Amino acid sequence: MFFLNIRGNILVDFNKSPLLSLDFKEDIVIDVLDLSFFNLVETDETLSFWDLIRDARDFAKILKEHKMTVILNIKGKETLILGEKAKPSISQILSKSKDIEIKNIIQTAKMSKEVLD
Repeated sequence: MFFLNIRGNILVDFNKSPLLSLDFKEDIVIDVLDLSFFNLVETDETLSFWDLIRDARDFAKILKEHKMTVILNIKGKETLILGEKAKPSISQILSKSKDIEIKNIIQTAKMSKEVLD
């Protein structure tokens, strides 16, 4: 069994501006404070939205198996919940996963667009 016993937070700045916040409590909360963060992420140019969903599905399943939850916020707004505490409803149709909850469809769409552009 895998246990993560890290507590605290990390703030990542870029050019003296807050970019990303990681908060380790009971859950792992990732808050993307500036969408330019996604410009720093290198992706395969052939990657599609559905590839992102498939990868998120695989990651969320592993999290749930380890009884962990990752909450992704965009500028402080809860956007996605992956893993143990995800309670999907209509978002299950899109993600085809019981381990992903899309809390904010508009923010999720913007985020995926930023990653893929």
